[in-house]
Amino acid sequence: MKDLIKQDVSRTLQEFDYFHKVEVKDLLTQLLFLWGRENPDYGYKQGMNEILAMVVIVFETERVSQSGERKDWNSLSDAEIASNHLLEYLFDIDGAKADIYACYDRIL
Repeated sequence: MKDLIKQDVSRTLQEFDYFHKVEVKDLLTQLLFLWGRENPDYGYKQGMNEILAMVVIVFETERVSQSGERKDWNSLSDAEIASNHLLEYLFDIDGAKADIYACYDRIL
């Protein structure tokens, strides 16, 4: 299953530079594989990568910080995050993986 997913992910929306990034391909692969394993009655089917790609794009465009830098949220206090970085924290791509997965799962 993982080989098929990787093959499909490598072809996902290649007209957009965003989907050429290794970290984006890894994210798609991880989430598709997880969904396929958690839903053995359905597994992974060709085309599911395109649906997940749309969900990822929505979360990416909603990000507040466009710098591309990863923040070390553990170095900031909860109060500092809440008062100065809340939206950035909520839409951080690392923290958004679970949200992306949940949205994708509901769509399917």
